[in-house]
Amino acid sequence: MKNSISLAIAFFLLVGAFTSIKVETARASGTIYIRNNGSIDPPTASISTIDNVTYKLIDNIYGSIVVERANIVLDGIGYNVLGSGVAQFGFNLTDISNVTIKNTNIKGFSYGVFLVSTSHITISENNITNNSYGIVMSRDNNSTISENNMIANTVFGIELWGSLNSTISGNNVENSEHGVWLYYSSNNFLRNNSMNGSKYNFAVQGSELLHFTNNIDASNSVNSRPVYYWINKQDTVVPLDAGYVALVNCTNMKIENLDVTNNGQGILLAYTTNSTIAKSSITNNWIGMMVYYDCNNNTISENNVTANEVCGIQIYDSSDNTVSGNTIENNEIGLYLTISSNSVVSGNNITSNLQHGIYLSGSSFHHIYRNNIVANSWDGIRLYESSNNVVSSNNITANNDYGICLYHSSSNSIYHNGFFENNIQAYFIPGYVLANVWDDNYPSGGNYWSDYNGTDLLSGPYQNETGSDGIGDSPYVIDSENTDHYPLAEPWVAPDLSIAKMKTSKTGCTPLPTVCQNYTVTVHAEIENTARIVQSLKLRVYANETLIKEFEDTYILNGTSMAYVLEWDTHGFTNGNYTLSAVVEPVPEEINTLNNMLVCWILVTSPGDINADQAVDIFDCASVALAFSSTPNDPNWSPNSDINNDGIVDIFDLVVVALHFGETA
Repeated sequence: MKNSISLAIAFFLLVGAFTSIKVETARASGTIYIRNNGSIDPPTASISTIDNVTYKLIDNIYGSIVVERANIVLDGIGYNVLGSGVAQFGFNLTDISNVTIKNTNIKGFSYGVFLVSTSHITISENNITNNSYGIVMSRDNNSTISENNMIANTVFGIELWGSLNSTISGNNVENSEHGVWLYYSSNNFLRNNSMNGSKYNFAVQGSELLHFTNNIDASNSVNSRPVYYWINKQDTVVPLDAGYVALVNCTNMKIENLDVTNNGQGILLAYTTNSTIAKSSITNNWIGMMVYYDCNNNTISENNVTANEVCGIQIYDSSDNTVSGNTIENNEIGLYLTISSNSVVSGNNITSNLQHGIYLSGSSFHHIYRNNIVANSWDGIRLYESSNNVVSSNNITANNDYGICLYHSSSNSIYHNGFFENNIQAYFIPGYVLANVWDDNYPSGGNYWSDYNGTDLLSGPYQNETGSDGIGDSPYVIDSENTDHYPLAEPWVAPDLSIAKMKTSKTGCTPLPTVCQNYTVTVHAEIENTARIVQSLKLRVYANETLIKEFEDTYILNGTSMAYVLEWDTHGFTNGNYTLSAVVEPVPEEINTLNNMLVCWILVTSPGDINADQAVDIFDCASVALAFSSTPNDPNWSPNSDINNDGIVDIFDLVVVALHFGETA
């Protein structure tokens, strides 16, 4: 009995031992081919078909699948196609059409799905995760990518290159370096795609209008905010909830008060004119603002453009744009102007960018002025193959390599800038030294250089006249081809010409300042120059709208005032009240122009009508009598009674009253 029990126990222990052993089936690995004739190579692969049209996975596959047969459906039925990180492609389709791949988990490849020169391909309802590239379509057309879940593909979620007429819809693309990007691709239809959590969620790039012509509506979203991809619109304001903005072939559009982040372009303008981007925060994109191809007469102002990967603002092949009052910092390149012309860049704070503050490449006739260009890691300003630009009145300070660097660039005018403590103030790439202009002649002057060690004891165009003038007595030599002939002795201050006083020889008279018709009145205008250099000026004096005197090509010393005097002959002017205005023309780079005009007024009356009561009578005689023989320093002096404006009230003035006594206006 004991032996029987012992045998039974031994039997169950033996069965338990055998049943605890797992028998692992052989797994499919390596590259699997669905050949053009419909066969599966190798035939042992975990794919089955009964009609050479519908193919189904029957187990997980560890390796790549190359599809060579057209007009088939490959259904993963929830199985995995797994790469080791070494295999290049999950699914590889080249020169083929009418293939559907669905219901498959594709993971661990360099390229999850790779389509080249294909058409009418459908990729749907797959989980495509943890690849380098999720889906790449190159030279594909009329295909569909729909309802895929694409997460944590490290480089791209979906990338289209030169692809046409495809539908991308209902995909969830998350946590990639780049989410959905279209390169040189046209007439694609995007709907209901959710792009979230990628470093650069969405972008469209190209080189002609057709490449930007895609049908993309607001059902697509970036970080749960709508994509506004507008074509051929005008006179419209972009909504405040935008997650991405593109304006293609639009005019008179307005983008204001947006917060756009984590895209290939925060804002894209292509072939768009007369539009405004203002007061928006454009941060942590690949390029903050991309303004491409015939984008003319646009204004970019008062934006915060920060921490964008490649550059803050790029303007390419466009002209006559204005970039003003923006904060552009901590980008790789702050502002990049390429093959562009005739734009104004002013009043921006361009600081702490990782390469160049401002970079001009193949660009000309820009005016770059009154910017703070500070602490950029390479250059404050770099010009490459760029000419005929004006760089003036900028604060160029503490840039790590060069304040300004020129490479194969010539005929640029660079003046009135402050170069402070840059590692090298101005530099030319060796072998590419060309001549540029570094001053605005005398007396306007050149630049302030913090390392200039000259003096300012002399003045004049040749700096050989007695007295300082705010300009160094010796030139600042950059190299054999480039010299600042008039370096500033002190940092540039924007010029301010103002009219300090405006009066006539009748000002202050009671009851009214008057001048008799056909006689003269003396007009005094006093101009102040608060700048630190001599200024040339043009002054015009008007009676109402009529120009009565012009002073031009005159100079006023720095820190001084100057009086301009003229005699206004009232011949030909009718009776009435006249506003006399003195207007000094703003000088280049003058900021405050509100004080460039000052007015006074005077009444033109009939000859002899001193008190302006429209009659020459006893009261006018009395006025002359009371002031008779007086001059301007006498207590009884009456300028109105000095009808002939000779500085004394005498018989000649009384004769005028007598000749016209009894006349009325």
